Amino acid sequence: MNFIILVLGFLFGAILQYAKLNRYNVISGMATLENYAVAKAIATAIGVGAVLIAIFVHRLEKSKDLKWLYSEIGLAILNVIVFLSVGTNRVIGASTAYPYVADLFTGTADNNYFPKITDSGKWEVLFLAGAFLSGIIISMLRKEFKITVVHTN
Repeated sequence: MNFIILVLGFLFGAILQYAKLNRYNVISGMATLENYAVAKAIATAIGVGAVLIAIFVHRLEKSKDLKWLYSEIGLAILNVIVFLSVGTNRVIGASTAYPYVADLFTGTADNNYFPKITDSGKWEVLFLAGAFLSGIIISMLRKEFKITVVHTN
């Protein structure tokens, strides 16, 4: 097992060396936001790895439905559009929406944290509202919308 770990480490180092990602100017360029080679390599590795895992799981599942793949592509494109400065220059998320709304509803917005999350909190609340409306409108158009009472005995 130790030998396998050593070989994997060797391959990792060889890949870094091949792309010159282990150079001082590349690493310091990333820190000063002048060279994005490391970020691109990491993002690509995560993305390709996720796609390969998804394809592997899909094959295990033996399903012919490819909606997951189309959704993955759509979400990736949406994420790029949202993240780019020509879009909104934000990441897709909702982490500050909850404390933002909670502070507003409870009247406790007079704290040190609230001013820091105001812009992102507003954006995320609107983003989540859009997602909620999408769920309602699309399910109504498909005639899948229904209100049910869920109870347990």
